[in-house]
Amino acid sequence: MRYVQMAALGAVMGCGLMTAACGSDPEAFNQTGSSVTLKYSGDQIQEATDQASKYCSSRGGVAKLRNVNQQSDSQNIAVYDCVTQMAPATAPMTEAPTGMPLEPTR
Repeated sequence: MRYVQMAALGAVMGCGLMTAACGSDPEAFNQTGSSVTLKYSGDQIQEATDQASKYCSSRGGVAKLRNVNQQSDSQNIAVYDCVTQMAPATAPMTEAPTGMPLEPTR
């Protein structure tokens, strides 16, 4: 009977450890002013993106995913660039608003 109780306790503890390992947050292991690299398990890409977004926003930018490398141990490495948002460029005008062509510049 004592053996059964210990085996059950071991199984519960083992499952708890596995859940903790699988449910851990992405880990940032390389941070610069312009990028952040995170290691995450399985399909935690959204959690990694959220963490990268927080990091980049604290530096005045937004996170843009550069690439993801899948490792053989079901771990993934995601690299995000921290980019500053700029106003979209406007296209140069080729016609005056009235439909008249613009005069060529000299």
